[in-house]
Amino acid sequence: MRNYKLIGLTGPTGSGKTSVAKCLSALGCYVIDADKLYAENVLTNWACKKLLSLEFGTDIIDSNGEVDKKLLAQRAFANPQNTAKLNEVTHPFIYAEMIKVLNNLKTESFDIIILDAAVLFESGCDILCDKTISVLASKQKRITRIMQRDNITEEQATLRMAAQQEDEFYIDRADIVFYNDDSFEDLKKQIEQIFDKIS
Repeated sequence: MRNYKLIGLTGPTGSGKTSVAKCLSALGCYVIDADKLYAENVLTNWACKKLLSLEFGTDIIDSNGEVDKKLLAQRAFANPQNTAKLNEVTHPFIYAEMIKVLNNLKTESFDIIILDAAVLFESGCDILCDKTISVLASKQKRITRIMQRDNITEEQATLRMAAQQEDEFYIDRADIVFYNDDSFEDLKKQIEQIFDKIS
């Protein structure tokens, strides 16, 4: 028996999931960042890199043997089929890394652990969770955030969004759904209310 609640946090790119995770962390939750695991553990995994190069071209691996993340993203988000290929390759590795982290936390004393994962449902990690939260935002708000965050054009931001799930995907699967379209202060108030529900 584990001594903590595991809460899955997800949402499409640009929805402000990172800000939500920060708010939950400030309230005492331990946050596992799947994007960080993906960058530091999955994309550095030899087997994963080999599979990705077979799907997206050997030139996505640079002269230092590292994945060119920008080039991979450019090809993986070019269309839904390529995004599906990326997910097919990486999701088993992401799931395995999540299990490793959770096993390492068994001896720690946390009441709530947040699993912050953009691909929570797609990777199957939601089956590990006691509850799931989806954070959404209007399309224009998301485009603006993605452009600012990744320093890309509106066209590139729109392309990334098009390769992801629609809002209904998250609404149909999550236990708690909310929109993050307003100020950070408004977000904090929403998160405090949600925290009461999951505590």
